[in-house]
Amino acid sequence: MSERRNRPLFRLFSLALIPVLLSSCAGWQAQSPPLAPHVEQSPEKVRLTLVGGPVREVDNPTLRNDTIHGFLAQDGSEARYALKDVVQLELSRVDAGKTAKGGLVIAGGVLLVAFLIALNNLSNSFGN
Repeated sequence: MSERRNRPLFRLFSLALIPVLLSSCAGWQAQSPPLAPHVEQSPEKVRLTLVGGPVREVDNPTLRNDTIHGFLAQDGSEARYALKDVVQLELSRVDAGKTAKGGLVIAGGVLLVAFLIALNNLSNSFGN
């Protein structure tokens, strides 16, 4: 019976971990000029900061002459940006340190949930 009561707590905790998992492992790493070689390496996605400040995430970027071609991550529409209009180019990278921290948070969370379930079961056994 107590196992059924603990399922909502476990589900809530699991849902709370999803944003941690999604944000902890990956980050953006700024690339130094010249920018063309970074695009020529065929990254899956780049983040461009353009003259004037707008930031665009571009999927499947390719370089044709002096223009970055790809698709906007937000809506899939075609995008083209001249290299001269790009102030900064960032590549998505997995961060081992953040990944390790995320793993520790998950392990700590699992231990916390196990402790709360055990505490709940213990209090129920004394209450009967």
